[in-house]
Amino acid sequence: GPCVHDEDSGLSLVGKPALQALLYHCHFYEHLNQMVKHCYLGRYMFDPNCSALHGTPEGNDLNGLDDSFKFWRAPSRMSSQDRDPSSLSTLETMVAASSASAEFQPLVLCTAPLPEASHDPFVAQGQHETASPRLPHDSSLSAPLPRQCVFVTPPLLSAMCSLLDSLLATTPGDTANAFRQARLIELLCSVADATLIETSVQELRALLPASPPVEHTQAQVSFLLEYLSSLSRLLQSCLVVDPDLVVQDELLKPLITNVIRVLTICTKDISDIELISAFYQTWTHLFNLLAALLRKAGPASFPSITMGLARYWATVVDVLCRCVGLSGTCPTLCAASLQFLSLLLTEEAKTHLQDKDRTSLCHSPTVASLLDKTQESQKSLEQLNEVILQCYEGKSSRDVLKRVAVNALMSLLAVSRRAQKHALKAHLIDSCVEQMKHIHAQLNLESLRPGRAALKKKEDGFIKELSIAMQLLRNCLYQNEECKESALEAHLVPVLHALWPWLLMDDSLMQTALQLLCVYTANFPNGCSSLCWSSYGQYPVQAAHRGAPGSSLMLCILKMASQVPLENTAVQQMVFMFLSNLALSHDCKGSNFLQNFLSLTLPKGGNKHLSNLTILWLKLLLNISFGEDGQQMILRLDGCLDLLTEMSKFKHKSSPYLPLLIFHNICFNPANKPKILANEKVISVLAACLESENQNAQRIGAAALWALIHNYQKVSF
Repeated sequence: GPCVHDEDSGLSLVGKPALQALLYHCHFYEHLNQMVKHCYLGRYMFDPNCSALHGTPEGNDLNGLDDSFKFWRAPSRMSSQDRDPSSLSTLETMVAASSASAEFQPLVLCTAPLPEASHDPFVAQGQHETASPRLPHDSSLSAPLPRQCVFVTPPLLSAMCSLLDSLLATTPGDTANAFRQARLIELLCSVADATLIETSVQELRALLPASPPVEHTQAQVSFLLEYLSSLSRLLQSCLVVDPDLVVQDELLKPLITNVIRVLTICTKDISDIELISAFYQTWTHLFNLLAALLRKAGPASFPSITMGLARYWATVVDVLCRCVGLSGTCPTLCAASLQFLSLLLTEEAKTHLQDKDRTSLCHSPTVASLLDKTQESQKSLEQLNEVILQCYEGKSSRDVLKRVAVNALMSLLAVSRRAQKHALKAHLIDSCVEQMKHIHAQLNLESLRPGRAALKKKEDGFIKELSIAMQLLRNCLYQNEECKESALEAHLVPVLHALWPWLLMDDSLMQTALQLLCVYTANFPNGCSSLCWSSYGQYPVQAAHRGAPGSSLMLCILKMASQVPLENTAVQQMVFMFLSNLALSHDCKGSNFLQNFLSLTLPKGGNKHLSNLTILWLKLLLNISFGEDGQQMILRLDGCLDLLTEMSKFKHKSSPYLPLLIFHNICFNPANKPKILANEKVISVLAACLESENQNAQRIGAAALWALIHNYQKVSF
């Protein structure tokens, strides 16, 4: 690292402390503040006879637009033997420290803010195309003029953004504080303006006779795109180190608007390959920036991103289709666009869960409504679904793009009915079930081969593929009865039954399978019934019949739920959620599974709280108590009412009134009233609710007692 030696004190600094001292001594951030404020964003035109070009061998190469700074480089005061050819483009940007004073003096900049009388800001009508730089009238730049004439251009700021990115990685805290004091992030973002790029691209597409040379316009677009890429990388680093540097209302909204405008610029008529490549590279960084905003500051950035997308929605969908379709030629852009889409949809799901009334309270559009309710972009949305599906199906399991495409497809299926409909039309459900069959056959085959180490590696690969297939099915079936019917016809349940031994070996895989079954059986009686049926053969084709004990998937799950307690609490919770769905189906109530409820133990000693397993059982009984058949099952369970009365004396933070709610539901059935009234413990519990200090308990107890005495003359208290 750098080394700084103070001759007066004799102290030496090495490494990061030396770097910090140099930055402070040279007023680096103050100078950078002035540079950003006076950046020239116009197009550059150069006079071949300009004296600045004489004496430099590279000055005659006017086509070398890769190094924009060399065209207006002033003669250096350094001797030729001290000049490093590799750093010529930034040689004159160095700020010499004054030996007489350490105070900061503004950097003197030369710009050329001439009025745009023609297409080129440097050329007035009727004049020769020569650059006539003059000083701005800003009083803050009135320091004595040095010989150098420095132009601050987007390529220079691009390099500065890269330097700032490196400084942020080297000394995160100090650099972030310096950014905040100098307001650098706000200034750098203010330079990014989509209008300049849009105007230049329109000129390239129009190719009017009065237009400036194509090379100059292309160079300007390239420089601006390069700056946006560098700025995007810097902002992503800021979000990692200190999100507050970026998450500011006055900064975030215009930044997101500019980003989306650049992403939606039409480039179809641009024939220059290098310029198209520059657009692709910039789009990649912009998608990554939006993804970073959603990941690090989702609640703050999501509304602005959604509003910006809604404004240009049809064009946004076309751009996404184009980017995803470039999986073969530009995989980084494809991956960035898919990752952004996945994070966008995931953030919307989070927001919806946190505030289910958001759509009624706020009139801003949602991504789900844009996907399903906009008619003008319906064909583009179908194309988007198609290219994502092709990206998933056309890649090998080892391809990184396949994993990114899977995440995007899962998110899309979870929020969009159109995406589910397209997946059904594309036979995604049949494909996933067939893949599960194939994985089952492969797992069985590999288990017969010797060599446990190799087997374990192959098993892990198959398990990942199986998990992906089940997650895709889960999201495809979500609240879609048509898709559930398709899964029923594809014999989903028998395939899961065949895979059951493998599911038992992996808790994560079991949890995914139970999530799939929960979604499949929700409000779908035919699906619930299919779990109670079985057939002979590995996979059923035609007839199925009520199986003997142990021959259905439901009994396998009941057996697992009877294990008290399960080692994995997440799996245990999913089991009872799944059984709650089955409790509403008539075909699933013929089991003596509820006998296991009576074996639960109550808290002892000073513990006044019910266990998590007991709460899961109570939630299951509450679901069962909503139907008359379920109420009869509870009443026929000998000792169940007494156990419920004992449980009502204990508390649980999340569900304190479950036993009372079960009594409440049973009391509303006239056929149950005699048995309830004959149980003094239940009546005492309900009567005690009337004297409770909690209003919820009072309401539940009063409603239950009112239901008991309604139209029942035999009752007496």
